Amino acid sequence: MTNDYEDMLCFISEQMSAKAGIKRFGKRAEDAIMAELYQIVYRQVMEGVPHDKLTREDKKRALQYLIFIKEKRNGRMKGRGCADGHKQRLYKTKEETSSPTVTLEDIFLTCMT
Repeated sequence: MTNDYEDMLCFISEQMSAKAGIKRFGKRAEDAIMAELYQIVYRQVMEGVPHDKLTREDKKRALQYLIFIKEKRNGRMKGRGCADGHKQRLYKTKEETSSPTVTLEDIFLTCMT
């Protein structure tokens, strides 16, 4: 019965925070986090700013970067990152922070050409 339960837990693996993932999976989770961070640097998604160059206001407005860990069905660890936009809602409008959505007509026109 124990093996069936463990197999079921592996199949239904939940996404967890980086801290919980490292506590549960150790080095495998750390490697997944580093792979995610490496992609951010390699693809030039963001660039760092020295802490002492930021004003107090800049530090207050800075968004946290959240990293989550998930064990895939094949046993591989996957790290996912996203910016926590909660602070951003206080001083940015929805139009400034949302991505434009493509209409169905535009997709059809693109496919026809």
